[in-house]
Amino acid sequence: MNKKIINLIGYASGAAAASPGCADGPEALRTSSQLAQLAATQNLALDWTMLSPNKALSTSVAIVAALSQQLAAVSEKSVMQHEAFCVIAGDHSSGIGTWSGVAKALRP
Repeated sequence: MNKKIINLIGYASGAAAASPGCADGPEALRTSSQLAQLAATQNLALDWTMLSPNKALSTSVAIVAALSQQLAAVSEKSVMQHEAFCVIAGDHSSGIGTWSGVAKALRP
């Protein structure tokens, strides 16, 4: 039986959060042995794309804007290719890029 591929998109940002440490969440999950075990028991292949903020940008608004554009492009591509995907985010600003990309892909 072929494995079902799930695209996991890590959005490693804490720029829009009260605690910037949440940016470490996607990488912690990506390297988790428990997640690998769960995927194996469910016959899933996890295909990770990790997005990280450009630390050279000077403001949290600029960081979120740039990272959201990257996430929108990845989300749009997944929808256009009819691929299952899940965004694993550090902070809630991931919704900007996720839904911008999905909306663009679904527009007539």
